[in-house]
Amino acid sequence: MLDWLRLIRVSGLATIASNCAAMVLFAFYTGEGLDPRWIGRLLTADPARIGWLLLASALLYAAGMAWNDLADVERDRIIHPKRPLPSQRLHLPTALVAAALMGVGAVVAALLAEGPLGALAALTVLILALLYNFESKHVPWLGALNMALVRAGHACFALLIIGPDALRAALVAEHPPGTRSLLIYPLILLLYTFGLTVISELEHRQGRRWEILVGAALLLAAIVLALTQFVGAPWQGAWLVAGGPWPLALAGALLVVLGAAALLLWRLGQPLFSTLSQASRAQASRTLVAGLGGFILLDVIVAGAAHPLGAVLIFLLYPLFRMVGSSIRMD
Repeated sequence: MLDWLRLIRVSGLATIASNCAAMVLFAFYTGEGLDPRWIGRLLTADPARIGWLLLASALLYAAGMAWNDLADVERDRIIHPKRPLPSQRLHLPTALVAAALMGVGAVVAALLAEGPLGALAALTVLILALLYNFESKHVPWLGALNMALVRAGHACFALLIIGPDALRAALVAEHPPGTRSLLIYPLILLLYTFGLTVISELEHRQGRRWEILVGAALLLAAIVLALTQFVGAPWQGAWLVAGGPWPLALAGALLVVLGAAALLLWRLGQPLFSTLSQASRAQASRTLVAGLGGFILLDVIVAGAAHPLGAVLIFLLYPLFRMVGSSIRMD
């Protein structure tokens, strides 16, 4: 069982959960006041539909991770021989069938939740993941952009949790005056994932320092864009009008958001500096590990602009990610 969990990178499910939660919070509270009951009403209105969509999201991630190892099995026999597939602790045909079933299961679950639109959205993410794993990942920069599109596409898929109208509004860039575009959060994810993947590519090929600098600039751009969403966030005006302990609430939310940003910059900064100064492939790998957990910290920042309580809840996923990642490690 542990090898199956390693194959699908089970710790990464926490990052997918945080991405989905941040997308829903960002979209749901983008132009409204602060009323936590709305999320509760959404989850209880049709729990079966929400359950199917969450299952589809988890299967999309798991299938993509399994296909990643299937595509790299020959390379891993040389550089990562202890992983489940090259060590033959998991048999290749069995893993291939399981990955295919997870992909089909994701589409079926999305179909049961939202009909053809859900199936099409899930299939789009799957195709992007397959394209990355079996083709574009071997092309510098193009593969990084493809991976970024997978994450951003998965975030757009999460909009179905709110309803099909939210996904349609995002795709056609429709938003009422005075509200934020729903595509801002997928753009933040795209920049962050693009930068992180550009750096992680240097694990397996020779790179130049300017590539590391570009990757770092993309990561920083994502963090800055996320922080700007906190300035003038819709909930701040609602609380200011409603009265109450406004300064205390703002200070608490600011502490959570800036704390997450500082931790993210600290976690990324150390291996990034070493990667830049040493041009080391091992340090590029450390940057990738730090950056994966950084998805959750980035989501805390975004959620703080939508709903401060949501930011606190998303932050709880970070120690879970670290704990599961340390106990179920890839060899």
